[in-house]
Amino acid sequence: MLTLMAFLFSMVKIPDLTKEPFDVVENEAKKVAHLIDLASDYAVLNNALLGFAVKEQSYAFLAFDGERWLEIPEAPFIKNQLEENLLLSIQLDGLEWQEQSLISAVEWINEEEQEEIQQSLDQAPEDVFLFPQVFILPSGEISPFDLDILYSDGFDIEIAFKVRGEFTAPVKVYDPQQIEEL
Repeated sequence: MLTLMAFLFSMVKIPDLTKEPFDVVENEAKKVAHLIDLASDYAVLNNALLGFAVKEQSYAFLAFDGERWLEIPEAPFIKNQLEENLLLSIQLDGLEWQEQSLISAVEWINEEEQEEIQQSLDQAPEDVFLFPQVFILPSGEISPFDLDILYSDGFDIEIAFKVRGEFTAPVKVYDPQQIEEL
């Protein structure tokens, strides 16, 4: 009887509660896309200038208060920290994001203000967002961007999804196969 119970127990499969990497990346890409679409709707309804800021393993939504960008502290726009093996990479107009190039490209900021902004960026803690890469305008327009969400376990598994914004919401999510076709 004991042998039969041990045999039956060995036949029972315990479900793996860990998520597959593909599903993790896909869910994060869809979450980001939905949040950007929601932020676009919010900007239109509230006549607000919003921004989307990205770091390697986190992102946040910012609001412009007339003088500076502030993180939005309310759900669903609060800062999001990604899981351990997920990484973000953003490109603007086909170019890799660089803080220096965007700040110096803003013509209405004089050189002294550029230096102050750069100093505050250099001195800011790693988890603080001071300036967005993507602008979400009160008209509903979104500055164009490509956000790559990459899963890498450091060995042989790499999975990437792309979230693309092309001037207006909704933004689009591309899976690995669709990325190859772009």
